[in-house]
Amino acid sequence: MRAARNAHAAWRMEMLPVDPQAALGLDDPLVDMLAILGEPALRGDVLTRAGEAFTRRPARQAAG
Repeated sequence: MRAARNAHAAWRMEMLPVDPQAALGLDDPLVDMLAILGEPALRGDVLTRAGEAFTRRPARQAAG
């Protein structure tokens, strides 16, 4: 279970603040891994934080 916690911590504390777009690209595999390893609280945290990061993303400006 240490691997699951380490993966969650790296995603939450390192990747999400530094590169939210890349973190959002990895949230699905991380959620799947946490479900397989029986970490529902960490899985829920990823789902919540990914949802919050997605809604906070700045809209892309139209090229012009």
